Amino acid sequence: MIMGDEARQGHGHDCFGLGLCMLHLFTGHAPYEELLDGVTCPVNLKRELRRIWENEEETQYTVVRSIVLADVYKDEFGDIIEGEPDETLYDTLYKYLVLFGIPNDSSLLLNSKVMMAVKNNLSSESRQKKSGRGRNRKLPCDTMQFISDQNKFSLSHGNNLYVAHGRTSLQAIDGGMDLLLSLVKFNPQSRASALDVLNSSFMESLRESPYGDNSYKDEDEVLSFTAFST
Repeated sequence: MIMGDEARQGHGHDCFGLGLCMLHLFTGHAPYEELLDGVTCPVNLKRELRRIWENEEETQYTVVRSIVLADVYKDEFGDIIEGEPDETLYDTLYKYLVLFGIPNDSSLLLNSKVMMAVKNNLSSESRQKKSGRGRNRKLPCDTMQFISDQNKFSLSHGNNLYVAHGRTSLQAIDGGMDLLLSLVKFNPQSRASALDVLNSSFMESLRESPYGDNSYKDEDEVLSFTAFST
């Protein structure tokens, strides 16, 4: 959704899914789609994303466009004559941002058109710098909606009962929160791998030695996944 056609299939995609499963497990209620059922992409952000994802002259997002416009039929002039765009991906991206926040690292990911649209519409700091005015300036509706949604569902500070329960449970286990956040990083190149998961402090109590002595040192390296299977 962010990198478009430049994205490459790899194990990082599976690890993101693992992170979502971990979130489901620790909230103890339902998948994120159900927890954030009423959360939808703000109007202005969706408008900018449409210009990127649905624009046939935009060559970087052909795969995303094929999904969004799968049920849309156009005439020879490019006007829609049947069907409507599928808005699932718009809401899905926004829900990830609400849960995990807008990434602030220096990766190339942040320079993508999609992430620029996200920052321009949702980031309060970006808006204040752009306007050149102080904190008393009223924030745009998209930013206000994002702040409100994060206050409810952000993994870091949301007050939703299930999200708060998940946060408390993750923080109660050594390395729990760090592991989940490393699995759901937006940049797949910096996302935790399966080997990172096995070597994490979160897995310490479950780790078994292939030699039966159950000893494992921090400097050791896991060479085989099957060596630690049950």
